[in-house]
Amino acid sequence: MEKVLAHYSRKSEDSLKLRAAEFLIKNMPGHYSLDPAIVNAFCDQVDSILATPLDTSLLELAKTNLKEADDQDWAGFKVKAMEAVSKRFPVKPSSSQSDIRILKADYLIRNIENAFETWANAPWAAHLTFDDFCEYILPYKAAPAFQADNWKDECSELADRLYDLTDLRAGRFTCHSPHWAALNINQGLNSHLKTTLPYAYTGLPILRMSTFLKMHLSNCTDKGIVVKAVLQSKGIPVAVDFTPQWPTQAQGHSWNVIQVSNNGRFEEFVPLDTDPGTPHRPGEMMAKVYRQCYALNPVFIRLNNSGEAVPSSLSTVTIKDVTAEYVSTQDVRIRIDPALKKRNKYAYVAVFDNRNWVPVGFGDVGGSEAVFEAIGRDIAYLPVYCSDGEKITPLSYPFTVDAYGKVDLLIPDTVNRESFKLLRKYPYYHAMTTVTKRLISGKIQAANRPDFSDVVTIHEFTEAQSAGEVRIPAETPKYRYWRYFSSLAGFNNMAELLFHPPGSNRSLRGTIIGTPGSYLDDPRRTREAVFDGDPFTFFDSTDPNNSWAGMDFGEPVSIGSVEYAFRSDDNNIRIGDVYELFYWKDESGWESLGKKKAENMNLYYDNIPSHALLLLRDHTRGKEERIFTLENGEQVWW
Repeated sequence: MEKVLAHYSRKSEDSLKLRAAEFLIKNMPGHYSLDPAIVNAFCDQVDSILATPLDTSLLELAKTNLKEADDQDWAGFKVKAMEAVSKRFPVKPSSSQSDIRILKADYLIRNIENAFETWANAPWAAHLTFDDFCEYILPYKAAPAFQADNWKDECSELADRLYDLTDLRAGRFTCHSPHWAALNINQGLNSHLKTTLPYAYTGLPILRMSTFLKMHLSNCTDKGIVVKAVLQSKGIPVAVDFTPQWPTQAQGHSWNVIQVSNNGRFEEFVPLDTDPGTPHRPGEMMAKVYRQCYALNPVFIRLNNSGEAVPSSLSTVTIKDVTAEYVSTQDVRIRIDPALKKRNKYAYVAVFDNRNWVPVGFGDVGGSEAVFEAIGRDIAYLPVYCSDGEKITPLSYPFTVDAYGKVDLLIPDTVNRESFKLLRKYPYYHAMTTVTKRLISGKIQAANRPDFSDVVTIHEFTEAQSAGEVRIPAETPKYRYWRYFSSLAGFNNMAELLFHPPGSNRSLRGTIIGTPGSYLDDPRRTREAVFDGDPFTFFDSTDPNNSWAGMDFGEPVSIGSVEYAFRSDDNNIRIGDVYELFYWKDESGWESLGKKKAENMNLYYDNIPSHALLLLRDHTRGKEERIFTLENGEQVWW
């Protein structure tokens, strides 16, 4: 590295390049590479595998669906071949070394020259400060652990083949736009690169960009690496941002961002998918968001050098907390129970991934409290210690931070218990709430004439609730025919109806009647679906406005209540499934409130501690289960 510094110290006009070299070298201790001999030998063999033609068993499929044949060849043959080759290259801890020990001076000088030339000839990078240039254009590797080779030249040549950026220079209003430069290359890459559904690969990572570009890309991480490398090679200021774990569902996510102004404003986008400025999940809450950087972050250096266990998602010393760029945040202080206090310097906030608590952020422990800065609002957290790798130990009760920043420590009150009828184990997806609105203005009706000429509306739905119970007034006369009548443009879409006599949970059965047929003549979506005991099927009528489904009981009957499930996902209560309700008791974790087999489309519990965090588990089927609280007679999901 002395050679690099000496090279740029000879001429005064190289002072900026000297500062760039100092930036790279100063921050190099946080960067590591796998032995180039291993990487290149392995990737050479992978290149040979990727060059082989389709397996002969897929040639017939390829005649009608080349994409499907290619995907099957990839997952069924090429991935397995790569894994087999990978076993010939055992990697030891000594195989990974710090870049500052193995990087050649000539390579670093060549990279610096290339970066400055790119910056000078990229009008869409004219707004960058020198510090921005160092972070987003200058780095010598495509991604952490990747080979330091001629990847910039290869990626630049690929970008030139996909889109001629000189076209932007000809436009007065686009020539300095990183937005348009990134948009056109991202769209070009989307058409050029191969993408596929997620697949399992357990071999060595592909750490050479020329080989990586030939891969079938399936996840946001891999796509982001490629897009970042290609954009960076053309002088477009780009980075990868990520959230380690969504606070409302399973998995985390990563995406690309480009810096579009000199005040640090960024536009996010999904690599190989959406255009810059179009986020993947606009408006969704996030607990923590980090940016992958080149520069070392002193905050994360202190954390990782503390001698304490650190979660893998926070074990990198080159990430930067950018949560406040995305969501409203709150600083939170949590008192540590003296009986749970340890000698740890750091504590963590974890969010629930539908099964477990996953740490996403950390804070200092001082005295009898832990301080967590800039965590996202409208989220439930569990404050924890980390030990033995990913093992966590609660240091207090779960807490919520509402949309206004109010913190509520969820200490269950086991003296004052409440009763509740549970209808679901998981919240609605946004797309499903739109469908559920079709219930509004739908009607429960009854009659004594088969043509319903004497029809009486017993109940009209005014809210979009995918499942529930309609209480029938006691003075309601007996009727032979009972039905659900669709709202306008509702296509019926009722999934289940149960008619109960007064004071009973028993369901009355009769002859199914209603509008015949179904959309596209689907036999699973006729009027019979409303009474098949499966809330995942529903009546999808050909008549959007006047369709109905009901029962002929053979004689007038009294109905005390009608249970219903409208078109939805499979997370309503299923009759016959065995459920178990839990509440978060204390540092010991979840405490069962008992198992119940669902006899109706709801579960009734009368022993629920108030002010508790709850979880309903289906032991019969499914994976989606979400934590919730009970507030003002409703399930509030977190």
